Amino acid sequence: MKVWALSGISAIAIVALVGCQTTEERLKKANERNLTNAELTEMFSIARDATWTNPRGSSGTISYKPDGRAAVNWGSGGDTGVWRVVDNTFCQKWKSTNGGKEHCMRVYRGKNGGITQINLDGSERGTMKFQ
Repeated sequence: MKVWALSGISAIAIVALVGCQTTEERLKKANERNLTNAELTEMFSIARDATWTNPRGSSGTISYKPDGRAAVNWGSGGDTGVWRVVDNTFCQKWKSTNGGKEHCMRVYRGKNGGITQINLDGSERGTMKFQ
């Protein structure tokens, strides 16, 4: 009886560990890859508008200009800032969002054209779809 109980607990632990896979690990298993400096620079070399969502349930719109300016809007507000590409990451710095600190992320383009942004710790930052 005790052997069966331990086996059941072991099985639950294995299932729990498998469920702890990061979004980035799932993207890599689907043969998707982080965009390079050249790909990111090309992607933002023209003015782009997009809709975005994040894992906390927030959503809104964002506009990128080729000169590095950006503006973001969500239901109750917005912010302006700048973007840049460095070391195969896409970095944003807003005037007030995130305390005005720069935040860099890896960017994956999905087969459906959607963009997934990954924090440097491997967790999901959010998704974005160009309009």
